Amino acid sequence: MHKTGLVAACAALLAVACTASQGDLDARATAFVQALIEEPGNAEKLGRLAAAGPRLDPRTLVRGQRTHVLLAYLRARQRQGIPLGIKVTAHEALGADRRLLTVNVAEGEQGALQRRQPGYLLQLDFYRGASGDWQIARLQVPE
Repeated sequence: MHKTGLVAACAALLAVACTASQGDLDARATAFVQALIEEPGNAEKLGRLAAAGPRLDPRTLVRGQRTHVLLAYLRARQRQGIPLGIKVTAHEALGADRRLLTVNVAEGEQGALQRRQPGYLLQLDFYRGASGDWQIARLQVPE
């Protein structure tokens, strides 16, 4: 294989690997937020999504009074039958082993997110643990 072809192949493989990893983080972030809204007492599910380890209560990852109030509000809206659309809207790499994902939770049908209906923002801070797995360090309303 030509040197240029090898470089191009490696670059393509790296792009696919990074995209797959980002997609996994997106899916976990939305599933974690959804579980916090729908099943806040399901510590096993929340722990699995956060990869928090068996000794940590994943609900302790929720930081700040504003975040707790927002989650309580979203739970109440859902109990009232208001559908919630949850989507990752921003990614920020903070070094090789840390990612900050912003999630938008919009009231109304899933299409509300595509129409850019304003929603409520939450940030999830992911870090790569010693085992190489991505873990959620905290969830909070952005400053």
